[in-house]
Amino acid sequence: EDVCRRVLRALEAKLGSEHSDATLSRYHLAKLILGRGRLEEACALYGRVLQSQEVVLGAMHPRTIQTCNELASALAEQGKFTAAEPLARRVLRGRESMLGPDHPETISVIGSLAAYLRDQDKVHEAEAFYRRAWQASKATHGQEHPTTVIWSCCLAELLQSMGHQEEAEELYRHVQQCQSASLGNMHPETLAIQSKLGTLLHDNGDLDEAERLHRAVIAARMAELGAEHRDTLESCVRLAQVLEQKQQYEEAETLFGQELAWREANDGIEAAGTAESIRNLARFFEEQGRLRDVETLYRRVLEIFEAKFGADTDHPGALSVMSSFAKLFEMQEKPEEAEALHRHVLQRREDRLGFDHPDTLMGADNLGLLLQMRGDLEGAEPMHARALKGLEAKLGSEHPSTLTSMSNLAMLMAAQGKLNEAEVMHRQVLQVREAKLGSDHRDTLVSVSNLAQVLAERGKFDKAEPLVRRDFAWHEQTYGRRDKRTLAC
Repeated sequence: EDVCRRVLRALEAKLGSEHSDATLSRYHLAKLILGRGRLEEACALYGRVLQSQEVVLGAMHPRTIQTCNELASALAEQGKFTAAEPLARRVLRGRESMLGPDHPETISVIGSLAAYLRDQDKVHEAEAFYRRAWQASKATHGQEHPTTVIWSCCLAELLQSMGHQEEAEELYRHVQQCQSASLGNMHPETLAIQSKLGTLLHDNGDLDEAERLHRAVIAARMAELGAEHRDTLESCVRLAQVLEQKQQYEEAETLFGQELAWREANDGIEAAGTAESIRNLARFFEEQGRLRDVETLYRRVLEIFEAKFGADTDHPGALSVMSSFAKLFEMQEKPEEAEALHRHVLQRREDRLGFDHPDTLMGADNLGLLLQMRGDLEGAEPMHARALKGLEAKLGSEHPSTLTSMSNLAMLMAAQGKLNEAEVMHRQVLQVREAKLGSDHRDTLVSVSNLAQVLAERGKFDKAEPLVRRDFAWHEQTYGRRDKRTLAC
């Protein structure tokens, strides 16, 4: 690095700072500093290089495009996706012009741009670019080529986050089959996809198959990595979540506790991963009604964040815990404390993340639910309406969070006596969930129950009855006839 800096200074002194030789020397220095992990310093140098190249070589010269690409990657590594996006779009235009739309380097840029869009919550644009990368790679390399498999996996993960479960499952199964054939069943990448598939099946309500997959991954990772390896313990948590859903509480609690103990011993009590483990255990206790244990754990999580980021922290993780704490206050029948904390979280998210960030909008939705519970229907309506409008614009009308918000607004409409509007909205949510998640998914059954309630309130008992029976049959099959959730149906 010292040699590079001396060369640069000499060239600048002799030829001027904008000479092509000085620009090239600055470019090499930027790459060196980037390789050493000093991202901000590297970006500043890349910015100067890019400015000079645009003047001397032109905006679409191959060297200029290469600098754009490296600067975009460095910005993305810092989480500056908004700044990286326009650079990646320019790189894509350059690669398409110079190399063609199906060249491997062009496909790589398409995938990078998709990732930048995904991380800005621009999920529909991200989906389009991931599909483009996947399809171009299939045409160029074939369906089972490692590069095509990578784009298949990226697309599957995005589709899963968007609630397109059936297509995501199909892609995961294809990826698993390809990796098993090329890498073997015990390869870490094969096991990682099997774990993702298990989580997807868990979300879809296929608990037995999810359990089988997670146990297989745990057995393989224990054999290869050992019982206390990070990846093994992550698989144990995924299995614990399935077992919790199946009411196998004793084994689930043991697995949650083992993972938390390892986190504390190896990562430290202040680590973000440890805080997440505590939240997992807290949610587990909450499911069983052990609210005192939940409160103790949530306070511990907040102490971790306050010790690390200050007593008045607005760290997103801390705000997430506060939101959970507010919901705990609701369960403890402390509505005043719950409302104060919901409003605090909403205000801090607005200040830190912005008014239209998905976390902020979901915070508004949470506040609306509490106000509705307290009988303040007039105050709840603008919260729900704001959340729904913002989430539709930000994530799309079929995103899981948007559908939850629409369902919440529909329940408010029903409480206000606007039963026709409530029925229309519940039907819309149910239609999308059936199409995206399947008829037996938990969220779909929630919509079935919600619609049945509105139909019964409207006196349409003949239409409500088959929905109630459908809901009851699923609960009976999933949890058993004597479970409290089945009896509630």
